[in-house]
Amino acid sequence: MRRLSLRGVLPATVLPFRPDFSIDETAFCDLVRWLVEVPGVTGIVVNGVAGEESALSPEEQARVVSLAVDEVSGRMPVISGIAAETAAEAARLAQAAYRAGAAAVLVQAPALFSRGI
Repeated sequence: MRRLSLRGVLPATVLPFRPDFSIDETAFCDLVRWLVEVPGVTGIVVNGVAGEESALSPEEQARVVSLAVDEVSGRMPVISGIAAETAAEAARLAQAAYRAGAAAVLVQAPALFSRGI
């Protein structure tokens, strides 16, 4: 296990889509590349609520992590948001994010919590 020290600004990205609902990889990479150059930014968060993770398949979520990791080129960590209804699903998503290069995951509480269940 690697130790991660978080400090500075870790912006959550938005995820651009094309008209056919596929990920606009070029626009996303441009955004990540721009964020890396912003003074004070020390990490990038992908697949958060602003990143439309709920609209993505697990494979697409891993692809977003991989794209961001490639763009930051080791200059800062990439943290992937995950949202799941079960612990097993969360573990699978976390493992996929790790394999794609995420330094950490940001885990959302299951949606059923927001319904008071």
